[in-house]
Amino acid sequence: MEIKFSVIIPTYKRNEFLKRAIEKTIIQKKKPIEIIIVDDNCDKETETIVNNYKSNTHNINIIYLN
Repeated sequence: MEIKFSVIIPTYKRNEFLKRAIEKTIIQKKKPIEIIIVDDNCDKETETIVNNYKSNTHNINIIYLN
């Protein structure tokens, strides 16, 4: 039986760390079914970063909450 799990990434004005967190999550051997990003700042740059990963995540659903 395969274990299914989600990854939650909280962020606040940390775009470079957000990129690294998403990339590290995507390359893991055990992949989550979804990545939930909770943004406490809601700026355009963060939204752009998330949207770029949404289209290229190897079948991992990305949910962006701001």
